[in-house]
Amino acid sequence: MENVLDYLYSREYGEEQEIRKDRQGGGYQRLYSTAKGIIESGAKLVVLTALDMDANPNYDRNAAAVLADMGAFVGAMTPEELAGWIGKMIA
Repeated sequence: MENVLDYLYSREYGEEQEIRKDRQGGGYQRLYSTAKGIIESGAKLVVLTALDMDANPNYDRNAAAVLADMGAFVGAMTPEELAGWIGKMIA
């Protein structure tokens, strides 16, 4: 799975972004491994994606989909929407 995701990432963002991604924390395999551990522990994993300056979602949709498929709660929202989203998740 790691090779496929890294390929998709480099195809989407190019080699320069691939190098930058490695400097920012270890890449996708580390992210997915950590997420899996959290979810398997029974905790709820909440993933808030990035928004640009105009509040438009700006994130890696492939990674978000993988995390959601693993059982994470993935959302892209403004701070005003956050409380309601969290409330629905814990209800």
